[in-house]
Amino acid sequence: MDKNSYRNVETINYLRWVAIILMVIDHAGLWLLDNNPVLRTLGQAAYPIFGWLIVVGYENTRNVELYLYRLLILALLSQAPYVLLGMDHMNPIFGLVTGLIIIMAVNERSIYGIILFGSYLILGIDIYQMIVIVIMYVWRHEQEKMIAILMILFVMRGILINMVAIGAGISMILITIPGRIRYMIDRLYYYLIYPVHLVVIYMIRWVMI
Repeated sequence: MDKNSYRNVETINYLRWVAIILMVIDHAGLWLLDNNPVLRTLGQAAYPIFGWLIVVGYENTRNVELYLYRLLILALLSQAPYVLLGMDHMNPIFGLVTGLIIIMAVNERSIYGIILFGSYLILGIDIYQMIVIVIMYVWRHEQEKMIAILMILFVMRGILINMVAIGAGISMILITIPGRIRYMIDRLYYYLIYPVHLVVIYMIRWVMI
């Protein structure tokens, strides 16, 4: 992939759709199909794609603080349905928020470094989620290095924690191979899909019980 092609609007839209579809597959496997290993493995590719979109969003946005606030509001809105589904930790959107804060802290040498440290201690964000975004940002223009480092990370996480984590490697293929989906997803819908789909899954589970 050309080092500037990832900023293309069509590429961003394509990756948004792919990430959403993989996320729904992952969560259906987790909450509706008794932690189905096949669906969970495929779904692991969703978070790295969302992480990559955070990197792209940081470079494209005109107002990074507004971008951060939107993500933070989304994370807060998503926490209630996440807990209702039986989860006892912070939802992955907080990982995206913290990753964005890291990028801001590195580039702007501001108070965001203190916010990052505090948020990690208080919220207990999964450090893996932050590391993925940092690696993507540092090596965003050297994608062969980025892919190699991330694949090592994914394999190590799979071996140490859960083998389905290796499925995250699928994201590297999807990120580097350009694609196109004609239907452009509205930014508001893109943000709302996370909390809304959690509510829908909760309702489906309630009906199934």
